[in-house]
Amino acid sequence: MAILKSVLAILFYLGFGAFFVYFGFQSVQIVGRKDAAGVATINYERKHFWGLFRVAERAEKVRGATLKTSLSGRSPGSGIPSLMSGVFIETESAALPLLAGSSNTNAEDKRELVTSINDFLADAGRTNFEKTVSLTNLFGWVGLPFLAFGILGLLGLPGSLLR
Repeated sequence: MAILKSVLAILFYLGFGAFFVYFGFQSVQIVGRKDAAGVATINYERKHFWGLFRVAERAEKVRGATLKTSLSGRSPGSGIPSLMSGVFIETESAALPLLAGSSNTNAEDKRELVTSINDFLADAGRTNFEKTVSLTNLFGWVGLPFLAFGILGLLGLPGSLLR
């Protein structure tokens, strides 16, 4: 029974920590190109867990970047709805999320990212665009100790099973 409790605790720490670290620490490398007709294509690669997990996407016929904001549920204890925002690349057919998750953190970085992409798209003389953005916020810092304890527990589990 003690082993089952240990395994459940390890799973909790790993799951909780990984979730928060995934959304709290991320970097995005964006590369944009325009063809001779001025049609833009943006490739972006989002990295999580310090580059161990990567998500690569391609957006063709890009029309712009936008910061979509929505109201989330009410903040605990305050009764005030909180704003959640995320950066999206808009194409002819879809709006693709550039960052993982929407939150109310890193607002200035998100606005600057949207502005720089839209400036590239509006400038007819500019054919190339490159930008790397690293986001670090409270979510990642909260999840990091949980993830570390989960990994330590996972490493120590074989020793406790042998006892």
